[in-house]
Amino acid sequence: MNISPGAFVAGLDAGLVYNEFPYMGDGLVPPKDELLSPSYAKSADRSDIWRNFFENPTTVQFDHRVLVRGMDITPKIRFSTRSHRVQPRTLLPPPYTQRHSFPLSSRCYP
Repeated sequence: MNISPGAFVAGLDAGLVYNEFPYMGDGLVPPKDELLSPSYAKSADRSDIWRNFFENPTTVQFDHRVLVRGMDITPKIRFSTRSHRVQPRTLLPPPYTQRHSFPLSSRCYP
């Protein structure tokens, strides 16, 4: 999941734009005019502002940081409470003898 944004960061050299972590300039989020810059849109009506997510180094680095933090924090929150822990034994099927009860008699074994 994090390989694609990391590849965009490396390909655009986006790590050189804001290289102080966790801040991006004066705050945790870069300025809006840099984050969604209309200069990366190719059409005249600027309807393809979505190109910022792939071509704008500031947006690419911000997306990468958000995904990394999300992937780091989500499992910690998920598995920190005991009520959400999955016991491995509950995922396994019951033993064969409990699923298919059959009598073991002496006729089967001489």
